[in-house]
Amino acid sequence: MVIFTLFAGGLKSHRLRVQTIRVILLQEDHMAKCLEAAFKANFPKPQRRRIVLKTADWTMLEKKWRSLVYIAMEDITPPSEDDDKPSFTRQPRGARRRKRGGGTQSPMDWLPSIEEVLEDESESSAFRLAVLLINKQLKKEDWKDEYKLVEDSLREDCIESGVDSAWLKLADRTLLLSQFLSFPVSKKKRKKGAKKINLDNARIDVFDSVDCSKFLMK
Repeated sequence: MVIFTLFAGGLKSHRLRVQTIRVILLQEDHMAKCLEAAFKANFPKPQRRRIVLKTADWTMLEKKWRSLVYIAMEDITPPSEDDDKPSFTRQPRGARRRKRGGGTQSPMDWLPSIEEVLEDESESSAFRLAVLLINKQLKKEDWKDEYKLVEDSLREDCIESGVDSAWLKLADRTLLLSQFLSFPVSKKKRKKGAKKINLDNARIDVFDSVDCSKFLMK
């Protein structure tokens, strides 16, 4: 009974990991397509916004991912030494939402805080590093030296494992993430999913402790 419980728990954990990875891959795809729509021609910013806001990919993006596309579309850059505010234009009407109490909310408000991204380990290293770097440059007053350990760890993981090509497209459009251009592109995306699955290896005897141990170690 104990072995069966461990097996069921391991199977559930495996499924959750697979589902999380699929969600991340979809978000990266939607982000890449939004960027392609925005920059397929030399559109002025107002037209660029209207085009992207009408796409299905923008609709499918989670709000925290929309903030990344928005930063690229608006060409937001770090504040200069003489200015403590990042450079970006007034929020477009289509990108604003009502807050409770009568205020407005823009895609920049959807960007996770440093604390939020440090706590949320369900996202990819690339996403977490991107959010950290953006916050580090746009909200310098919130940055602490202790965050650098996490930043370095995430960067090392991106260098070793590679990142999706969507991140290079994003980095090519914003100086805030320019270091992503030096990261290798991951070669493992979806290729494994196209291979034929050997079902013989999937047969597990839940009453065999050896089989269960092998599965739980995957």
